Amino acid sequence: MLNGASIRIGAEFGQNLNTKFENGTSMVASIGVNNVADKHEFMIEFAKNDSQWLTATVFGPNSDEVELRYRFFFSQSLNFDIRYRIRESRTDAIPTAYSTFIRATYSF
Repeated sequence: MLNGASIRIGAEFGQNLNTKFENGTSMVASIGVNNVADKHEFMIEFAKNDSQWLTATVFGPNSDEVELRYRFFFSQSLNFDIRYRIRESRTDAIPTAYSTFIRATYSF
């Protein structure tokens, strides 16, 4: 296990320039292990987004999120992704959301 594995660490910081700093910030941090075992990858991602962040649908505004990712490579051309996300809103009226994402990708 971990024979030939590599670790990937990433971070992003975004700011909506049309609002106050404390209302328009997005921060994302991730860590992953490539080739944790032959043809397997794991990653975990954390995100914090303020109420006026100009968000894509992936990251909800005014929320804290954690996402677990797993990828299996069937071959050099075909891989399978599964992701599980927990999104907790900082607004009491919005319940915690749980979602799953499954995708197969074939590259030519």
